[in-house]
Amino acid sequence: MVPLTELWLAIIISAALVFVASSVIHMLLKYHQSEYRKLPYEAKLLEAMRTVGVPRGTYSFPRAADYKDMSSPEMVEKYNRGPVGMITVMQNGPPAMGKYLTMWFIYCLVIGVFAAYLAGRTLSPGEEYLQVPTGVPRRGNSRFSWLRRRPGPGRHLDGAIVERHDQKCG
Repeated sequence: MVPLTELWLAIIISAALVFVASSVIHMLLKYHQSEYRKLPYEAKLLEAMRTVGVPRGTYSFPRAADYKDMSSPEMVEKYNRGPVGMITVMQNGPPAMGKYLTMWFIYCLVIGVFAAYLAGRTLSPGEEYLQVPTGVPRRGNSRFSWLRRRPGPGRHLDGAIVERHDQKCG
């Protein structure tokens, strides 16, 4: 067993590497750019939302009052007519990227602490070399996948692929 205090440098370095790698993937490679498209008639939609005064929050449409109403003929007709979707209304003004990036780095640190704790409890000093670079990142990545919850296609796959890999490999 390795105390967590002896792994602080590994925690910080791993958080920094994940932060830099994610920045490269998202900013330079524009990995997720195709996932967000501009709405047709965006100006008309935004003006309608301003007129109604939609407050900040996450909304789904059409929205049933409760689960029983979801199967009612009226709701089925609304779903069939469309559009069906979700929308997140954020605070007015440009996004505060500094705040979001700081929160992402802190999140990477927290996951690094969890991975280091797991490594410290499951590995001993002088462990076989390949146990560390194969076991710890795989389990750490499964924690990233398990904790991350994002809307969109494939949400149900976020943790399933990694967890299935964990079950096969270790």
